[in-house]
Amino acid sequence: MESTEKDSSTTEVTIESEINTDQHIVNSVEASSSKVHQRRKSSLKLRNSVSDQNSTPISVIYKPDSEIIEVNNAADGSAAIDSTDEPPVSDLNLLLAATYVEDARDGRHSDFKISERHLKLYHMYQNKWGQVVLNFIIVLHLALALFEKPAVPALQVTYWVTITIEIGILFFYLFRLLHISVFTPLTRFWSDTKNILILVFVGLTFLDIVIYIGLIESGNYGIRWSRVLRPLFAVNFPEMRQIRRAFRNLRRTLPDVVNVLFLFFFSLAIFALMAFKLFGDRNLTWVDGRPYFGTYWDSLFDLYVLVTTANNPDIMMPAFDDSAYYVIFFVAFLVICFFIYMNIILAVIYNNYRKHLKNEVRKTVFSKRQQLSKAFEILAIKSEGQKVITRSRFVQLMKLLDSKKNPAFINVMWIVLDCDGSDCLEKREFLKLADLLNVEVSEVVDRTTFIGHYLPSIYYSKPSRVLCRIVKHKFDFVVIGAAFIMALVDVIIQNEQESRLSLDVLLVLRVLRLVKIIGSIGRFKVIVLTITKVIPSLITYGGVIMVFYYMFAIVGMESFQGLVKFTGYDVEGESDLFCSNSKLELSDFWRDHYCNNNFNDVIHAFIVMFELTVVNQWHVIAYGYAAVTDPWARLYFLLFHLICVIIVLNIFTAFVLEVFILEYSATCEGNLESQLEKKIQEMGLSFKRKVSNRVSSVSKEDLVSSDSDSSDADVLDSPPNNPTSDNDGGITQGDSIFYPGYKDVSGETDVRFHISKRLKSVEVLLQKMFEKEIEVDDLGPNIENLDKDLQDEDTYLSGQNRTLWGM
Repeated sequence: MESTEKDSSTTEVTIESEINTDQHIVNSVEASSSKVHQRRKSSLKLRNSVSDQNSTPISVIYKPDSEIIEVNNAADGSAAIDSTDEPPVSDLNLLLAATYVEDARDGRHSDFKISERHLKLYHMYQNKWGQVVLNFIIVLHLALALFEKPAVPALQVTYWVTITIEIGILFFYLFRLLHISVFTPLTRFWSDTKNILILVFVGLTFLDIVIYIGLIESGNYGIRWSRVLRPLFAVNFPEMRQIRRAFRNLRRTLPDVVNVLFLFFFSLAIFALMAFKLFGDRNLTWVDGRPYFGTYWDSLFDLYVLVTTANNPDIMMPAFDDSAYYVIFFVAFLVICFFIYMNIILAVIYNNYRKHLKNEVRKTVFSKRQQLSKAFEILAIKSEGQKVITRSRFVQLMKLLDSKKNPAFINVMWIVLDCDGSDCLEKREFLKLADLLNVEVSEVVDRTTFIGHYLPSIYYSKPSRVLCRIVKHKFDFVVIGAAFIMALVDVIIQNEQESRLSLDVLLVLRVLRLVKIIGSIGRFKVIVLTITKVIPSLITYGGVIMVFYYMFAIVGMESFQGLVKFTGYDVEGESDLFCSNSKLELSDFWRDHYCNNNFNDVIHAFIVMFELTVVNQWHVIAYGYAAVTDPWARLYFLLFHLICVIIVLNIFTAFVLEVFILEYSATCEGNLESQLEKKIQEMGLSFKRKVSNRVSSVSKEDLVSSDSDSSDADVLDSPPNNPTSDNDGGITQGDSIFYPGYKDVSGETDVRFHISKRLKSVEVLLQKMFEKEIEVDDLGPNIENLDKDLQDEDTYLSGQNRTLWGM
């Protein structure tokens, strides 16, 4: 950055800036009385906050002998700063702008005090290693269930060990929370529900530990009821915002579903009463001898199971055998409660979930744009009466975000953002920066092999290129390499059974080659690519289901542990019959060999949860545990099915539909990453360099190609334009310069860029879902906390003369 020599020791510059009430943005100008002026290392603090008025001129005064920047309202509107006399940017302001851009890129909206110390603390909290440690601690906290009674066999330890570890984990949670409180304004910290919930959960866990120790040491039976709260710690930390967002959408969707569920259960109760009156007094029995619709509550539960189709047509057969006319009852029940109500529930969940998800995404998009707008106000200068960001400031920002980012790629990003070619970025252009940063681009040095360097005519011949393509293909390498290893294993082992197993594995790997054939067919290519992109978004709802799994598993272990045991089914031998419980004699639970479906440790409990999610035969498990405890135990299994299957899985289905439609459309239409890829290819910097050194002509089909189309072998299709570099001013491998335009510069550098079509993050995927429905320069209402609802949503939308569905 150029230094300017000033005669005075104090310089005052007035800058007109439109500043929102929550931005606290200062554009500072530095000067020095010394001959050689360098930008001060930022230990500067803001003395007083910016005025709450919008569009207010401010006076920025810097004194070389002071550690304070004074910010005062300027009564007069001074002239705008000309871009030809661009002032330097302070370290503090540059760091603040980079922080806003990072938050916009990563989908965060954290609050922090604006000072160098607090910004550094905020960056320390967001450090990836700190987040890795937090994730490890959360996993460790959940994994304690493996070692606590009832523990996995051979893993149980004394309760003092697990409690000591848990206390250490709780102190880590408190330390993490204390770290947040240091850089967050206190009023905002204590108004955040997440922080309050974590403190409450920590307090309840400590209370449970004290009570449990007192009960055990006094010789009484104790229950660790706070273990149910463990997954809720993960939900309420800022890093788990995707799972927390899914829970918010779930909570907001439930009131809309309650009305339909009320009508469903009302109809179910009416049909149960009819079934009890029709069949209860006819001395009919089930196959296992139980009375057929013997009580009203049995009738209610059996018909609920019928809605899940798990006991169809078994439930109908005793009545059908008695009279064919009774079939009319069951057909009418299934038509009303299964075909109508269940589909209405799915439609209501889908409709309301989509509405709430759309509002969530809209808030995220507005937050992202507001963060970028703050960064823009910090970095922008006045040029010809308009606020813009110059190329030099853009480069400084990019280097601060990633010091290793290649200058050639920074230039490509600048060209993509500078749509009008004005060599400066306006605000609506700068607002695309976060989306551009979320495009995954890898940098590769286009190296030449030893043979290609000394024997290029042989290496780049057609037979050699075909051979290299076969050898270097990723899928063929895995299959052939595995086949070779299996062949060696067969020779070494020389065992018929194990040799057969190796052969089976080899045959399965060879069959997987069919996947490659399907992916190479044009009509299937987009579908396969879309499915691979949808996968990461499913992890979010996998996390939601795991939270419910863990909570229900803990409750199940505390309620049913030891009641059912697997001891084998050797009736004539010495095995303990009926799952070690005589109450299961001649029951379907015993007859179907379900003894391993128990709650004696967390692994078996999770397996039972998965079986209940699949639904088939779930009533057999429910009746088994009702037999060994109490008929009301069926309520546990009914609640699990209602929450995890009817509600959560239907929301999961709605999400999959939305994401698949979005990705399928985006893959076919192209988007911002396609623009970036096009510019990279026009400049000859694409890693997928095909035939010549001419400027690439990019078609729509080229822009939606998958990673498999850009394998390493593609680089071998033609010799490089400049395989060697000279020492007289040439550019060496891995080096590049900042090019002034977007001409073909492939011969001037060995650096190549490859845009990955791999899986997108959930944050990026969600924003793509509805961002096109929002005006490009619409910053929306003020977003203070993404975890809260927009209180002024109706006012904002009415002011825009729009509705949520019309956006």
